[in-house]
Parts: sequence; structure tokens; C-alpha cells
Amino acid sequence: MQRSKTVIIRLTQKERELAEVKAVSAGLSLSELFRASTLKRRLPRKVTHIAADTYRELAKIGVNLNQLTKAANAAIKLGQTPPANPELLENLETLLKKVRRELVEIDVVADLEDADDWEAS
Repeated sequence: MQRSKTVIIRLTQKERELAEVKAVSAGLSLSELFRASTLKRRLPRKVTHIAADTYRELAKIGVNLNQLTKAANAAIKLGQTPPANPELLENLETLLKKVRRELVEIDVVADLEDADDWEAS
């Protein structure tokens, strides 16, 4: 693929020297260094306050479910009626973990899809 477009960036003298040192130590040109650093590296995710708050609240719910599951299992071992069905509680806990994982991965999946679209063009 022939590269024909130019991007101009402004660096301080110190930044330029640091970039040159990194490029030399990696065996790359400055252009290759900047392409590798910007186009192939995943950027930090932007997490909304709502997503962060939801994640934390789900974590609290998970702790409560875990405690309730332990109490139900302990009651069963003692021959008592459990406060809730342990199997259902474990299913809820598994579902909760899945929702938390998906909440965290939403932007990551979108980033990967964007990268695939970018490479195809």
C-alpha cells in the first residue's frame, strides 16, 4: 500500500528527541513509530458516569447475592429451610457477572469493529 497523505504534528525539542530514541531502539522510522503508536494501539475507553455507577451498583448486588447464596447453602447443610433457592441465586449471580462484563466490553467491541472498518478502507 502506497502512503501518500501527510500528517503534521508539533513536538517540543525534548519530545522529538524522545521519539527519535524510541524509534531507533525499536528499529523503526519516526513515521512507523507514530503509526504503530496511534493506529495499532487501543485508546483508553471513555466510560460514562452512568456506566461506572451501574457497574458499582451491580457489584454491590453481586456481593449481596453471594452472601445470600452462602446463607442458603449453610441452611441446607444444617437441615433448615434456605431463605432462597441456592440454584436460582447462583444463576442470578452468573447473569449479573455477565451483565457487568458486557457493560465493560461495549466500547471495546465498538473500537475493534471501527478498527476493522478502518483497515478495510
